[in-house]
Amino acid sequence: MIFPFKFSNYRFFTMKDVLIDLDIIFIDKCFHINKIIEAVYNTNALIYGYCKYVVETNKGFCKKNNIGINDTISIERW
Repeated sequence: MIFPFKFSNYRFFTMKDVLIDLDIIFIDKCFHINKIIEAVYNTNALIYGYCKYVVETNKGFCKKNNIGINDTISIERW
C-alpha cells in the first residue's frame, strides 16, 4: 500500500490491531528511501519518519529484494 502526501513532513504511524508483519518504507520527494522499519505489527508505539510517501509491504520484502536506505524508487500511475 502506498500513502502519497501533498508535501514532505514528519509522518507518524501506529500499527495497533494490525495482525500481519509489515515493512514500512519512508520515501522523500526525490523518491529516495530514507528510512525502513522492518517487521512491525500490533504495536501502539509511534513509527515515524520524514517523507512525502510511505509504502507498506509484506514482512521481508525489503531484504528479499535488496532494498535499502538511499535507494531510489519509481512510482508509476496506472
